Amino acid sequence: RVSSDTVTGKMLISMIRKGISGICMHTNMDCASAGVNDLLAASLGLTDVENMEAGEGGNLGRVGNLPRDMTLEEFAKHVKLSLGAGGVRVADGGKPVRRVAVGGGACGKLMDFAVRKGADTFVIGDCSYDIMMKAHDIGLNLLDAGHFPTENPVVRGFRDLIAEQFPNLTVEVSDVHCDCISFY
Repeated sequence: RVSSDTVTGKMLISMIRKGISGICMHTNMDCASAGVNDLLAASLGLTDVENMEAGEGGNLGRVGNLPRDMTLEEFAKHVKLSLGAGGVRVADGGKPVRRVAVGGGACGKLMDFAVRKGADTFVIGDCSYDIMMKAHDIGLNLLDAGHFPTENPVVRGFRDLIAEQFPNLTVEVSDVHCDCISFY
C-alpha cells in the first residue's frame, strides 16, 4: 500500500508523479559479487579478498589483506578517510592490523566468521556495545565506521557499472546523497 501518511509513501508518490523508476536492493547487494562488501574491501585497499563464507548462501562479508601492517590508530584514520566517515569507533583487540574482515552495515553477527578466516580486524557499521566488548575480549580489533559509510561505496560502483553499460548516458551520484548522522 502506498500512502502519503509515511515518509516512504510520500517519496514513492513523488517518484510516480515525476515518472521516476526505482529499485530497492539491500541484503542482495551485500552478498552480490561487486556489491557492498567487495566495494567496501576495495575502498579500504584490501587485496586477496575472499568471501567470509557467512550467511545468505555464504556470500555475506569479505576478508582480505592490507599491503602492509598498520597500527590500529593508523588504520582507523585510513578507514575514516577512505569511507568519508564522520568518525570511527574502535575496540582495541591488542593486535597490529594486517588481515581485515569487512561487513557493510550491521554485521556484528559475523564476528566469529571473521575470526575463523584469520582476521585480526573487523570493519562494520551499526555496532552495539556488547559486540564491541566481545571483540575486545577475544582479541579482535573492531571498527564501527557507521552504517552509511560502510555501505556507500556501492553507490559509486553502481554509477561506474551503469556508465560502462550505457556509454552515451551521463550518470551521476546525487549531490544531496549523504549520511543522516552528524558528528560534532
